[in-house]
Amino acid sequence: MIEDSLIVFGKINYSEVSNRNYILNENEVGNYFRKFNISDSIDKTKINAKYDNGQLIVHLPKSEK
Repeated sequence: MIEDSLIVFGKINYSEVSNRNYILNENEVGNYFRKFNISDSIDKTKINAKYDNGQLIVHLPKSEK
Protein backbone atom coordinates (compact mmCIF):
# COMPACT_ATOMS: atom_id res chain seq x y z
CA MET A 1 0.00 0.00 0.00
CA ILE A 2 1.19 3.52 -0.70
CA GLU A 3 -0.02 4.75 2.72
CA ASP A 4 2.53 2.46 4.41
CA SER A 5 5.48 3.57 2.29
CA LEU A 6 7.92 6.45 2.21
CA ILE A 7 9.11 7.26 -1.30
CA VAL A 8 12.18 9.40 -1.94
CA PHE A 9 13.10 10.33 -5.49
CA GLY A 10 15.15 12.97 -7.20
CA LYS A 11 16.23 14.12 -10.61
CA ILE A 12 19.42 15.88 -11.52
CA ASN A 13 20.19 18.44 -14.16
CA TYR A 14 22.73 16.57 -16.30
CA SER A 15 23.91 19.66 -18.16
CA GLU A 16 24.76 21.38 -14.87
CA VAL A 17 26.61 18.35 -13.48
CA SER A 18 28.57 17.71 -16.66
CA ASN A 19 29.99 21.26 -16.56
CA ARG A 20 31.43 20.92 -13.03
CA ASN A 21 35.17 20.55 -12.53
CA TYR A 22 35.84 18.10 -9.72
CA ILE A 23 39.19 17.42 -8.12
CA LEU A 24 37.75 14.20 -6.68
CA ASN A 25 34.20 12.88 -7.05
CA GLU A 26 33.25 9.68 -5.19
CA ASN A 27 29.51 9.85 -5.80
CA GLU A 28 27.55 8.37 -8.65
CA VAL A 29 25.67 10.89 -10.75
CA GLY A 30 22.11 10.06 -11.68
CA ASN A 31 18.46 10.12 -10.80
CA TYR A 32 17.41 8.05 -7.83
CA PHE A 33 14.33 6.34 -6.41
CA ARG A 34 13.94 4.59 -3.06
CA LYS A 35 10.84 3.15 -1.43
CA PHE A 36 10.77 2.31 2.28
CA ASN A 37 8.03 0.37 4.06
CA ILE A 38 6.82 2.11 7.22
CA SER A 39 5.63 0.01 10.15
CA ASP A 40 2.54 0.69 12.26
CA SER A 41 4.80 1.88 15.09
CA ILE A 42 5.47 5.14 13.17
CA ASP A 43 3.12 8.11 13.59
CA LYS A 44 2.57 8.90 9.91
CA THR A 45 0.94 12.28 10.68
CA LYS A 46 4.19 13.57 12.28
CA ILE A 47 6.71 12.57 9.61
CA ASN A 48 8.82 15.53 8.51
CA ALA A 49 11.86 16.09 6.34
CA LYS A 50 14.32 18.84 5.57
CA TYR A 51 17.01 19.32 2.96
CA ASP A 52 20.04 21.18 4.25
CA ASN A 53 23.48 21.60 2.71
CA GLY A 54 23.01 18.70 0.29
CA GLN A 55 21.68 16.32 2.95
CA LEU A 56 18.10 15.03 3.29
CA ILE A 57 17.07 14.42 6.90
CA VAL A 58 13.82 12.48 7.47
CA HIS A 59 12.32 12.21 10.96
CA LEU A 60 9.98 9.23 11.58
CA PRO A 61 8.61 9.56 15.14
CA LYS A 62 7.18 6.53 16.93
CA SER A 63 3.50 6.39 17.75
CA GLU A 64 2.50 6.78 21.38
CA LYS A 65 0.38 3.62 21.39
